[in-house]
Amino acid sequence: MEPQQRRTVEKIKLILDFAAFLHSGLLNSINCDLSAVTARSDELNEHLDLILGISRVSTQSDRAHLDSLGTQLWNLGTRCMRDGKRSEDEGQFLCRGHDSMAYERRRVVRVFAFFMIECGAKRSKDVDMDSIRIFKVALKTAQGCLDVNLLDLGMTTLERAAIYEEKSSHRDSGLARDDIIPSKLSAEYHILRIVLALRQNRLDVVEHMYSTLAAKHSSLEPVTTERLADLLYEIGKNMLDRTEYSSAVTWLRRSYDALSQHDVSALSVDAGELRLCVIHGLIRALLTRQDDSAKDEISKLFSMLETDYGNRPPVLLLNLEIMEKQPDSDYRIYHEKLCTFLRTIILTEANFKLLIHYIHQLHKQSTDLAADALQQLLHQRLVLHGDNALLEKCFVTLIWIQTSHSDVVAGLDILSTASEKLKTSWRQSLSVEATYACLILLWKKVDHAFGLKDYTAAEKWCRLAQHPIFENAGDTNKSKLQRKLILCALEKNDTQAARRVFCELSDVCKSENLTRYLMYKVALLDEDVELAKECLEVLYKQDTEEATYILACVAESQHTGSRYQAAVVLQLLLDKLDSRPLDGIHMPALLRYCTARLLVEELSSNSEREAEIVAQLCNVFESASIQASQYLGRIETGPFIVPELEWFSKNSYNLAVQYCASWDPAPILRLLNTSIKLIDLYPSNLGSEATADLAIRRLLCDFLGAIISIAQARNSEDSQQQRDYYLDVRIHIQSFRGKVQVILDRRDGDEHSDLWTKYQTLLAFDFEAAVRLKQWQGLDKIIAESEQFADDKLYGIFADAMLCSDSPVEESVAVFQQIILHITRKDKPHNLTKLSRWIRCLFQLSLDSPTRVQIAETVLDQAHSLIVNSQTQDLQHAERQQQQQPVSSSCHYPEEELEWLCTTAFNRAVDFYLAADDTASKRWGQKVLGMAGLMRDHGVLYRVLREKFHCLKWDD
Repeated sequence: MEPQQRRTVEKIKLILDFAAFLHSGLLNSINCDLSAVTARSDELNEHLDLILGISRVSTQSDRAHLDSLGTQLWNLGTRCMRDGKRSEDEGQFLCRGHDSMAYERRRVVRVFAFFMIECGAKRSKDVDMDSIRIFKVALKTAQGCLDVNLLDLGMTTLERAAIYEEKSSHRDSGLARDDIIPSKLSAEYHILRIVLALRQNRLDVVEHMYSTLAAKHSSLEPVTTERLADLLYEIGKNMLDRTEYSSAVTWLRRSYDALSQHDVSALSVDAGELRLCVIHGLIRALLTRQDDSAKDEISKLFSMLETDYGNRPPVLLLNLEIMEKQPDSDYRIYHEKLCTFLRTIILTEANFKLLIHYIHQLHKQSTDLAADALQQLLHQRLVLHGDNALLEKCFVTLIWIQTSHSDVVAGLDILSTASEKLKTSWRQSLSVEATYACLILLWKKVDHAFGLKDYTAAEKWCRLAQHPIFENAGDTNKSKLQRKLILCALEKNDTQAARRVFCELSDVCKSENLTRYLMYKVALLDEDVELAKECLEVLYKQDTEEATYILACVAESQHTGSRYQAAVVLQLLLDKLDSRPLDGIHMPALLRYCTARLLVEELSSNSEREAEIVAQLCNVFESASIQASQYLGRIETGPFIVPELEWFSKNSYNLAVQYCASWDPAPILRLLNTSIKLIDLYPSNLGSEATADLAIRRLLCDFLGAIISIAQARNSEDSQQQRDYYLDVRIHIQSFRGKVQVILDRRDGDEHSDLWTKYQTLLAFDFEAAVRLKQWQGLDKIIAESEQFADDKLYGIFADAMLCSDSPVEESVAVFQQIILHITRKDKPHNLTKLSRWIRCLFQLSLDSPTRVQIAETVLDQAHSLIVNSQTQDLQHAERQQQQQPVSSSCHYPEEELEWLCTTAFNRAVDFYLAADDTASKRWGQKVLGMAGLMRDHGVLYRVLREKFHCLKWDD
C-alpha cells in the first residue's frame, strides 16, 4: 500500500472511531447525559478538518462504513435537535447543558456527519439517485447551519451542494420519474444561497442568485414559492427600514410577483398575512415617489387590499398614510378612517402614540374633527380600557387642541361638555401632573382673553378651570383662578360680582395679600371705608418685608383720585413705623413714594408752587442720602440696600438733567451732589461691570456739576461767591479726573470718544478756575495733563485765560513757554498762525521780564526753526499744486509776525549794543539777520537791518 493510501486509511479510522464516539454520546444525551460529548467537544472541529482533507476513499468497505455511520449520526443529530427544540417550546430541557452552544455543536455534528455520507457515497449504477440523496442532506445541513448563523460551515456545505445542483441540472432527461425533485432541490439551493449572501451582506450575490433562480425556474412549487416570497419580503423590508426606497420597491415587487404565481388557496394559511405585509410594504415604498405611475400602482394595490382585507388595522393605517401624502385628500374621509382605526386597534402605548400622531395630522386640517376623534378615543375606548395614564394624555391633548384656537371663546363648549362627561363616566379626577398640564393651557387662554379685554370670556375659561375634574389643582392654583375672577369683575366695574367671588373663597385665600389688595380696589370703587381699613390692617400685619402691597394701595388710591384714601394709607404707615419698622422699606419706600408719586406729579400740575416743590424734592433726596449714610459699611443689611441706592442715585441725576435748563442752578447742584454722595455709599463688591456703570454716572454728575458751577462763577458778581463756585468746579473736575482714566482704559467706541471730549472740556474749565483762584502752581500740571489730546483750541483757551488775568509775568511766561513746547514737539502739522501769535506773546513777556531775556532768545531759535520748516512745507505745497492737491494756509508762518519778531529782536540787539554787551548784541543781530533773510519781501527788510547792523562799531 502506498504511503498516501496508508495515511488516508488512518484518517478514515480516526474519523470512524470519533463518529462512533459521537453517536454513543448523542444517544446518551437523549438520556440527559452529555458529559462525555462535552469533554471532547473541542475535537469536533479537528475531525471536521480531517474529513474535509480526504479527496477519495478507495475501498468499498470504508465507503460503506462512512456512509452507514454518517447516516446514523446525521439522523441522530436531527432527532436531538428536534427533541431539544420541542422541549424548549414546552419550557423544558431533555438534557443538561441545553443551550445555544449545544445547538451549535449539534449542527456541527450534522455537518461532520454529512461529509462522512458525502465521502462514503456509493458509486453504484444509480448515480443520479445517490447524488439527489446527498444533495438533500447537504441542503438540510446547510439550512441548520444558517439557522444558528454558522456562516462559514454553511458556505462550505453549500459549496458541496453546488456540485450536486450542477449534476442535477444536467442529468439524463430519461429519468422522468423524479423530474420534479431535482428542480425543487435546485430552487431550495438557490434560496439558501440568497439567505447566506444576505447574512454576509453581499447584495450583489443576492441579486445574482435571485436572477439565476428566476432564469432556471419559471414556476416553483407553492411551498417553495411562499418561502422565496417570504425571503424577498424580508430583503425589501430591510431596505425600507434603511430608507433605500428604490431597492425596497424592487424586492417587495419581486415578493409580490412570486406570491402571485399561485392561487391563495394553494398556499399555506400564513400566506395571506405574508401577502398583506408585502403589499403594505410595497405601497409604503411607492409613497416616496411622486410620479404618476407610482400613484396608479398604489391605487391598484390599495384597492386590492381593501377588497381582500377590509377594515383591518394595517389597511386602515396605510390608508391614513396614503391620504397624508395626497394634498387634495378629503379630511372628512381621513377623519372617518381614523375613527374606524381607533375603534378597532388594540390599545397599547405604541398604538396610542400612533393615534395621537394621526390626530395631530388631522388637527392641521380641522380642529373640530380632531377634537371629535379625541373624544371618541377618550369616551369609547380609554374610559373602558382602564389605563389612566393614556386617558389623561388623551384629555390633555384635547385641552391643547381646543385652546389652540385663535378665537377667544372657541373650544369652551366642547371642553365643558367633555369635562362633565368624563367626570360622570370615569368618576375620578385627573392626577396632579395631568391637572397642572391642563391648567397651564387653560391659563394661557385666560391671559389671552384678559389681554384682549374680553373679560367675559376670561371668566368662562376660569370657570372651566374650576371644574371638579381638576380637583387636584392645589390651593395655590385655585386661589389664582379665583383672584382672576375678581380682576375680571373689577375690569368690568362689577364690584358685586367681585364680592360674591370673595365670599366663596377659603379663609386662607381671603387672608392672602394679593386677595386683600384686590378687595382694597373694590373698596375704593364702592367708597367702602371700613372694607378699605380692614384690608389695610391685614396687609400691614402680613406685608412685613417690603410693604409692596401697602405701597400699591397708596398708588391705587392716587390712581383713583381718592385723596382721603391716600391720607388713610400714609397715616397708617407713619403711625406704625415707630413701633415696628417695616423691613426693606422703612424710610426709602416712603421717600420714593413722596418723590415719584406726590412731588413729581404735583410739580407737573402746579407751576405756582414750583420753587417750593423743587426744594422739597431736593430735601427728599438729601434726606435719603443722610439716612443711607448711617448704614455705611453695612448697606446690604440695612434698609438702604443697593436697589434703593440705585433708585435714589439715578433719579436725582435724571431730575437734574431733565430740569437743568429750566430750574435755578442751585437745586440742580444739590441733586447732583446728592447723587454723588449716594454713589459713594455703594459697596465695593458689585462686580466689574456694575462698578464701571456706576463710575460712568459719577463722571456724568461731576461733568454737569462742573459746567453749572463754571457758569455760575462767570455770572456771579460777588467775589466770594465766585470763588466758591470756582472751588466747586475744581472739586468736580478733580473727582472726574480721578475716575475717568480707568473707564477710558476699559471702554471704547462712542462712549470712549464722548468721555474724552468731556475730559478735554473740563481741563479748560479747570485751567480757568485755577487762574481765577490764582493757583499758579497747578497750571503746568493741567497743561501737561492735556498734552495727550490737546489741540490749538484748547491751548488757545489756556492762552486767553492767562492774557485776561492779572497773573505775574513770570507765570504767564512759564505757561506760554510750556504751550509752545508741547505744540512744537508734536509730530503733526501746526497751525502757525496761532502759534506765531503765542510766540509773540511769549517773546514780549520774556523781554518785559529782566530775568527772562534768555527765554526770549530761545523763542527766537524756536521761531527760526518753525520758519525753516514752513518754507520746506511751501516747497511741498508747490508740488501739491502741480498735483492739484489743496493745502492749508495755516502751514505758512505769517509774514507780519515774522517782521514784528525781526524788528523787535533787532531793537533788543541795539539795546545790548548801547549797554556795551557786544557779545549779546552780535549774537542777537546775527540771529535777526538770519530770520530776516527768510522773509518773502525780496530781501528788503534784510538789507535794511544788515545796513544798520554794519553801522554799529564794535570794540576789538
